[in-house]
Amino acid sequence: KSDVASSGEQFAHIVLLQMVRSGANKGFHPDFEQVRSSLQESRSFGSIAMLHIFGVADEHGKLEFPHGFPRDFHMALKFAAMGSQNHGRIDSWSFTALGLLLSVDYPPTRCLRLEVRPGPSVDFGGIDDALELASGSNAAHLAKKCRGQVYDNNDLAGAAYWAAAERKEPLGAIAFASLLRRNMTDIPNSWGRGNKPLIAR
Repeated sequence: KSDVASSGEQFAHIVLLQMVRSGANKGFHPDFEQVRSSLQESRSFGSIAMLHIFGVADEHGKLEFPHGFPRDFHMALKFAAMGSQNHGRIDSWSFTALGLLLSVDYPPTRCLRLEVRPGPSVDFGGIDDALELASGSNAAHLAKKCRGQVYDNNDLAGAAYWAAAERKEPLGAIAFASLLRRNMTDIPNSWGRGNKPLIAR
């Protein structure tokens, strides 16, 4: 495993630590532009997506490079999509990031759909439409198109967390376990019902 890939994976753990422990980032102000470059080189796209979802403030409270990280849901969706596609190294954090964006009902995620495959496993569809809607391009047409999608299963967020849990990503696994405990999802059992292969929020 390359040093770059290893550093990217180590930084994913730092991201989780900052989210769950108060004060964990005290005195921690790296050059986040270099961090992002390292994560991109190691194809740790899900980690970048998580950083864009939460943002990291610098010592002055600003979500800006170089010593902070900007909060940007559009970029989070872009990198989560890149990390969840099967083009080599799939980043399990990408599915957690998608689950979070779906859970807060980020409007472009209404274009997303999942295809359930034998295994089971899931593939995301509608990525291009979601990114185009996020960019503001042709927004009215895409919003109408995506609102018109109706499928049998409405638990896309649960499916994203399930995919993260299957890949042993800790935060996604916790989210999925919480949904199961509260009877808020029937995934993956519901995938065995009906004939339609696609599910959407």
